[in-house]
Amino acid sequence: MKVIVDGDGCEKLGNIIDICRRGNVELHVYHDIDHEIDMDYGVEHFVMTGNDSADYAILSACRKGDVVITRDVGLASMVLSMNVACLNDNGREFITRDIDNLLADRYMTTLEQENGIKRLDHGRWLRAKKKNFDTFLPKLIEREKQKFAVAG
Repeated sequence: MKVIVDGDGCEKLGNIIDICRRGNVELHVYHDIDHEIDMDYGVEHFVMTGNDSADYAILSACRKGDVVITRDVGLASMVLSMNVACLNDNGREFITRDIDNLLADRYMTTLEQENGIKRLDHGRWLRAKKKNFDTFLPKLIEREKQKFAVAG
């Protein structure tokens, strides 16, 4: 069981490192060579700069029972298809029944941005959700450990 982080732009990496260290959980952070990350726990994996290069490395590294942390809805959908738990760095768990709507929303947002349409700021909602990350991640890790122990 390990925690795998899509490190490019992950705002909660310090919190993730602390949680994994306290729980003695294996941690792997993937990021391209253009990002500099200061880590004192876990394994740092460098990938070449390019579209989705970190995503492909994460997909090849994750196994059932792992937890993947990413903002990328596309990566989340692929991880979920492998029966791997996944959440974003705001503490929202990606689940199979919601992923199609999230992908459609991502597509619509892209179209709106291309046409100069701006969405409302959801800053207040995001600030409240970020507080949940620090309590939810340890619970998710424990849940996955228990599922894997029963299945394994």
